[in-house]
Amino acid sequence: MSDVQGLLYPLVNAFIRAWVAVLHRRGRFEEHGPLFDYIREGRPCIVTAWHQDVFLTMFSLFRHTRRGWPLLFMVGHNRVGTLGAYLLQRFGVDCVAGSRRERGTAAVEELARRAVAENRSVVIMADGSRGPSQEARWGSLHLAAISGLPLLAVRSWGDRITVLDSTWMKLALPHLSGRVVTVSAEPILVPGHARDSEALAPSRQQLQQRLDLLSEEADRLVGV
Repeated sequence: MSDVQGLLYPLVNAFIRAWVAVLHRRGRFEEHGPLFDYIREGRPCIVTAWHQDVFLTMFSLFRHTRRGWPLLFMVGHNRVGTLGAYLLQRFGVDCVAGSRRERGTAAVEELARRAVAENRSVVIMADGSRGPSQEARWGSLHLAAISGLPLLAVRSWGDRITVLDSTWMKLALPHLSGRVVTVSAEPILVPGHARDSEALAPSRQQLQQRLDLLSEEADRLVGV
């Protein structure tokens, strides 16, 4: 860690922790779908969501990591990913770095190995490290095929959010006193022999459809 990072990262961490603490105290969280059965029963799975709602989803899941739910997260192999890993680790979430261009396959294999060996669930972004936004990529599907873990599509949305249109993923930030709804779909079981794009295509189409439907359901639940 550089001198600048050594000064900046603790400040960002303090801000994020305060934000999460106030949001958990003043906000309202609703959780729907089978993901939360997996969490309650301690069964590992793969959670995949759009980059747009990564803050909404992780702020919801932090409520469970504090209760001992073991979780791994795949971060980008870049400066944003380094900061993300630093922050996530302060919430008890271990990280593995990788992206489409750098160490992607090795990172997915490491995630699969650790998830199985350590009985952990994994969070990985469905639209990959570089998008396009809300278009299902291959990373989560490869991870499900290699690990044998069920893949659960998840969407989080709120009634009071700010969307950063300047970012490629249209990142959504929750307000401190809003309502956050997290919905999940039935698990997708990706065949273990499916290792190339042709074999994974049916599962990719299924994942895209489920995420699109979850977006509609989340909008309906928050009254958008």
